Amino acid sequence: MDNIIQFKNKQGNVYPKIKREIATAIVQNRYDQYQTVAWTNVNVKLNKIRSTTSKLTLEQNKIKIGKGIKKIIVSGQIAFYQDVHPPKYLLQCSLLKNGHLITFNTFAYYGSTVTQVSCVVPATIIDVVEGDLIELTSNYGANLTPFKILELGTYLTVEVVE
Repeated sequence: MDNIIQFKNKQGNVYPKIKREIATAIVQNRYDQYQTVAWTNVNVKLNKIRSTTSKLTLEQNKIKIGKGIKKIIVSGQIAFYQDVHPPKYLLQCSLLKNGHLITFNTFAYYGSTVTQVSCVVPATIIDVVEGDLIELTSNYGANLTPFKILELGTYLTVEVVE
């Protein structure tokens, strides 16, 4: 079944049917994310993809861009969990293209009552070419104790714009 959507203008005219090409890569099982140096990007182990197109595939925990794609919308989220209660943490989730930073979001929390947080990177549009690799990474700046990366709450989504 094709994923077809229709857009209408203010006059009610229907634009041609558009097939949405979109993929979301997820973490199936929680795991410990280790970081040995502060503020170093560590690849999130995305290990399953749900896709409406063969042009977006999962390779080396990253979404690989296929032939003919020029622009994408990309977003992601990391759900962090830790058993210990640190007094302060700065957590960052980042989106990279071919190892280079596209954008990021930093989440700061203080106190001893928070053990689980989600860090969201809002959607952004970027130019791509065939073979580009889009990656979700985590990093943090203090107390290099490992965090757990949680399943279901951690994902990377790519949608083809053109």
